[in-house]
Amino acid sequence: MSVIRILHLSDLHFGDFNRFAGRDPRQLGKAFAADLETARQQIADEGQVDLLVVSGDVAERGKPKEFEAGRAFLEALAGELGVLPRRFVFVPGNHDVSWP
Repeated sequence: MSVIRILHLSDLHFGDFNRFAGRDPRQLGKAFAADLETARQQIADEGQVDLLVVSGDVAERGKPKEFEAGRAFLEALAGELGVLPRRFVFVPGNHDVSWP
């Protein structure tokens, strides 16, 4: 039996007013990967993530700098996990649009 491991992230909300404000997004991505690895060891899961799904709200207000921070986070995370860019699925959310 084949197993497909999907990491699903949503509502990251990179921007000036979120829980990550002032922190290096690349370091956050690496720290998230390390925490994920610790959790996988606790449940004795030796497989790797096959697909990374990001469903909405990478940004807080749809500004370019927010997407740049989100990209830095996701690139660092994917690099640590060994997930290739072709194994990403993105679905934009309402905060990923600059409404004005």
